[in-house]
Amino acid sequence: MKKVRGIAAITALLAFALLIIFAIGAGDILAAKKGCYDCHPKAKAAHQRKFVHAPVAKEDCEACHKRHGFSNKLILKEKGAELCYSCHKGLKEKLEKKTMHPPTKKGECTACHNPHASNEKGLMKETADKTSVCFTCHKGLKSVTSAAGVHSPFGKGECGLCHPAHSTDQPRLLVKTGNDLCLSCHPGDKIAGKKPHDLAEVKSQPCIGCHSPHGTAKKGGLLSEVHEPYARGDCTDCHEAGPDGKVKSALTQPVKGLCVNCHDDIAKKLAKPVAHFPAKDGDCLKCHSPHKSALRPLLTGNLKTV
Repeated sequence: MKKVRGIAAITALLAFALLIIFAIGAGDILAAKKGCYDCHPKAKAAHQRKFVHAPVAKEDCEACHKRHGFSNKLILKEKGAELCYSCHKGLKEKLEKKTMHPPTKKGECTACHNPHASNEKGLMKETADKTSVCFTCHKGLKSVTSAAGVHSPFGKGECGLCHPAHSTDQPRLLVKTGNDLCLSCHPGDKIAGKKPHDLAEVKSQPCIGCHSPHGTAKKGGLLSEVHEPYARGDCTDCHEAGPDGKVKSALTQPVKGLCVNCHDDIAKKLAKPVAHFPAKDGDCLKCHSPHKSALRPLLTGNLKTV
């Protein structure tokens, strides 16, 4: 009887010891043998991409996620970009510049990046139509990619050639300012000899004064508000030329007759009993710019000021 009692006591002690071991974490150790993908096979299939986030490639889900989550939801160890910065040391300070991309400023890295895997370099999010992820927010620009005069990098979705994705010390999130940006791809010595870029007046102008940095319906991305003769460099359509071929400021004839040489439709309208007085007097430049304008149709100002 004593022997049976001894065995029972030893068994009870062993059972109690096992309970204590599980209570202090042995249960977690045993559970760790089962990986995340054992329960999340769809996630494993989704992560089979060309570029895989390093922790995902190592199946180290706990680098970012808490193991058990909460209410059947995965919980991240940190909120937003703070989680990213926990591995990408020094990046936060590096990105703090004068002009910051709104998602970067708000700490919304996953607005542009897939945190797990992607077929796009830099873990950029993939889009259904294979266009740039930039158009997810900049929807109005997407249609310009199919324009006849689209800027080549923009048409290819290479927005980063002109705009850094995160931040910059330049305005409008640009790599460089003014014509310096354009001339970094379009060498000045090759452009200077072509009409109308060979004109002194044009050389002093910003490129975006005549060209759209994204694209337009016109060849070369010319703005619709550029007078056609000016865009072609055919200054002698309106101006006199000296014996040396240089264009003078003097016009070939007074404005009243000059403009209607091409705009004969306006001449017909002016023949009506009631006509707009500046136009009737042939003072076209009262409202219109002869070369280019930011307002259609070549207006010198908005309707209120004109």
